Amino acid sequence: MKDLVRELLVTERELTRSSKSMDSKLDGANERLDRALEEIREFNGKVDRLDRRVEHLEREMVVVRGGVEEIAAVVPEVGKGPLEKAKEALTGD
Repeated sequence: MKDLVRELLVTERELTRSSKSMDSKLDGANERLDRALEEIREFNGKVDRLDRRVEHLEREMVVVRGGVEEIAAVVPEVGKGPLEKAKEALTGD
């Protein structure tokens, strides 16, 4: 009976040591996961800011496109290649 109790105590100590080791490893893994989540949050923030900048540029491009179309309507030479311009100059069209 004494031997069995001694073996149980040794087993309990080993299990306690293993449990502490696993707890330490889990704590380390949790810390790394927390850092990774924070980096993802920062990255998402940067992507959100980039999205807002792209949306702003898209709106600006619509304005620029409208301005170019207005100019093209007023200046018929815009958009014509050199051959078309030369043909018009020769024929008077």
